[in-house]
Amino acid sequence: MWSMGLSSDEIDLAIASAILHDGWKKGDGTTKWTTTDHPLYAVKALKSDEIASKILPDEQFAIVCGCIASHMGQHWSPDVAFLPKPATKLEKLVHNADYLASRKNLEYNFEIPVTRR
Repeated sequence: MWSMGLSSDEIDLAIASAILHDGWKKGDGTTKWTTTDHPLYAVKALKSDEIASKILPDEQFAIVCGCIASHMGQHWSPDVAFLPKPATKLEKLVHNADYLASRKNLEYNFEIPVTRR
């Protein structure tokens, strides 16, 4: 697995964030469509859930909440200017993974450094 310089804890936190980030796409549930503020509903729901908020140490829980809150980032729409933009490396990772997963057609050129053992 490519670690991209991330610790195993950081990889776990990114995966948890990716799993949870769209859990409340319909916001408060009063609409059948995705709401632009759904990341904030997700964070609010997680913070208000006694079990969810105690599964991880406070620092790690805050990291997951930050990744979820900022997952829509700046690529989506000017309508989401009120949402936080991804700032940390994990927030940027979750945002970019979500963005790339949403594309129907994508051409992305990148180099992965090959290291020999």
